Amino acid sequence: NSVFRRLPETLEDQQARFLDGIRFSIEMADLAYDRLCATCARLVDHQEMDPEHKARDLVSALSDAWVIIDATYRLSVLLRHAPDIQRRSQWPELRSFQDRATEIRPLRHAVQHLDGHIRKSLDQKFPIWGTLSWLSAMDGGSPLSWVLLPGRMTEGPRRYVNPGNRVPRFSGSVAELTLTTETTSVCLTDVMGSIEHVAKVLELALDEAFSNQIPEARPEGSDCLICLKF
Repeated sequence: NSVFRRLPETLEDQQARFLDGIRFSIEMADLAYDRLCATCARLVDHQEMDPEHKARDLVSALSDAWVIIDATYRLSVLLRHAPDIQRRSQWPELRSFQDRATEIRPLRHAVQHLDGHIRKSLDQKFPIWGTLSWLSAMDGGSPLSWVLLPGRMTEGPRRYVNPGNRVPRFSGSVAELTLTTETTSVCLTDVMGSIEHVAKVLELALDEAFSNQIPEARPEGSDCLICLKF
């Protein structure tokens, strides 16, 4: 029952719309990461699945990875420009998140401006939509390292997650999900950790700022689905 979903009705309209945008960016990334973890676990556990289902899971995993990148970039922009978020630069969680967002910016721009990057991807024999790698848990043994190569297999570079570099952070049976293009590699697990910390500090700040104004239930007229019958 997040305060983001129970904003005071008296809140100034521009600030409310910024906070709505921030909330949806966080929730888009969170939903995509949950789906991505579930999909990667399914790909590991059901390697003999029907080819059509496997193809859909491969597309789903890659799509959700890029949703996280885009939602994170949009969240960083909204946080930079949101009114009345005082002393942003003094919040370590915000500084850490913006540093993380800076790392993903080349990845996001490469896809948004594909016409300027496509030739480089092809020259380096790298998949245009990049590769996705992760670890999976093994009973009584070291984690297994996986990489999803979308499309045709080529002789280009591969990036696997090395389980010896850090203690794996598992979500279910998968960990350290990483998206890689020909120039940039971003650990989506790190990104989601930064988003979680930002969400918590923002919720605490909003709880304090609106302590006597937050309704117990979601206000009427929020998150509406409207239908017109002609």
